[in-house]
Amino acid sequence: MSTPPIAKEPEVTGLSEVHEKLEEITRGAGRFSRDPLIHAANTVEDMKDLAREGIALLESEQGERPIVVCLCGSSRFVDVFAVVAWELEKRGKIVHSIHLLPGWYCGDVEDHMAEAQGVAEILDELHLRKIDLSDEV
Repeated sequence: MSTPPIAKEPEVTGLSEVHEKLEEITRGAGRFSRDPLIHAANTVEDMKDLAREGIALLESEQGERPIVVCLCGSSRFVDVFAVVAWELEKRGKIVHSIHLLPGWYCGDVEDHMAEAQGVAEILDELHLRKIDLSDEV
């Protein structure tokens, strides 16, 4: 007579622990049984439990963390970006945007400061990373 699989709740507190536990399960660690079908069922149940735990962890972290927004558009509207960023931040959101630089910093350059300083390509790539990090665009 074989023993039915026992569901075990993984105890994890962070996503790195979820990853470590998943690695352990895939290496065969966990609830071992000499019966291969029971061992397979235990492994599947452990992975399901771990997935549930990871989802719950992500949902709880999302609830505690402010929403991150990335503003996109033409730098011609940098003043509008500044106002929109301010309004969103007053509502508790983190905002990735372009920067409104003061006239004393810009000197003779009225537009396209990144091109004038030779950093347009770097800032374009950085903007894509800001989009990747954002919850909303």
